[in-house]
Amino acid sequence: MNHQGKKPLAIIEIQCSFFRTPLINALEKAGLWVFQSFDLKSSRALQEDFLCANHGNSQRTCELVILLVYPKVGNPITLVLDGRDGKTLIFVTNETENQHPTPLTKIIEAAIQKVSFHTKRRNTLVNVE
Repeated sequence: MNHQGKKPLAIIEIQCSFFRTPLINALEKAGLWVFQSFDLKSSRALQEDFLCANHGNSQRTCELVILLVYPKVGNPITLVLDGRDGKTLIFVTNETENQHPTPLTKIIEAAIQKVSFHTKRRNTLVNVE
């Protein structure tokens, strides 16, 4: 997906499908309301001959999830989880590049870091056993 030259908020070395649900749970525990508005994996299931724009073939390693993250008061932030090749790139689409992080963005960043740490640790422990 083209993100118009925006830098990701975070790049996580975890497959998007493994990262999405723990991230949603962490955001909800932080007092936010999360609505998943799109999931490429679900949409792709309806197509038999899906061609990946990044790989040029039917390789199904690409994932795209759109989350609307609502604070208790105010407008939501749109998070785009762009997963490919075992990584998840996380973008905030409704903030400008030079804008200072908002309190909501800081809560989101903290949740991302927490989930990333715990998910990586859990995967490491599973691989060791």
